[in-house]
Amino acid sequence: MNKILSHEFNQVELGEIARVATGCTYPLSDYAREDWRAVVTINKIIGPDLDLLGPRYIRISEREYVRHMFKPADIIFNHKTSAGKLGSSALFNLQQPVLHTKYLRIQPGSDIDSRFLLFVLKRYKSMGKFLECASFRQNLASVALTDLKKIKVPYLPLDMQLEYLQEQALLSV
Repeated sequence: MNKILSHEFNQVELGEIARVATGCTYPLSDYAREDWRAVVTINKIIGPDLDLLGPRYIRISEREYVRHMFKPADIIFNHKTSAGKLGSSALFNLQQPVLHTKYLRIQPGSDIDSRFLLFVLKRYKSMGKFLECASFRQNLASVALTDLKKIKVPYLPLDMQLEYLQEQALLSV
């Protein structure tokens, strides 16, 4: 991985190869109301797994609902949390609909394998890279969306990304 993270390979800003977005900000309720839709949200990222919360209820148009649903291969990124959990991330691979609310969603471009990008992000977390650009308030660390988009990541051809994952036995990440 050090070779991949080195400047031997082209480094680009994350925002150039992936869409990074905040979630739906409409208020959620624990109680059903007329014309409100039942949804499931992510409560926590626990390692590679997601702890889901629901049903919760929200007043949302169909268009906004579809726009804010996680899609397979999206990366869920924890950008506001304790310093130790900052940068925790997981790959969304669930079959059930889950509404994107409090975490950042990273959607890699067509020439980036989401498992490879997830691996890079996890490596950066272990190196403390996200703490370098974080702001701190009380016991909460946070990385701004604009700062995350500026983080440099390796940009390899897709076949090299897949080859690297296979060499590292990470194709099931």
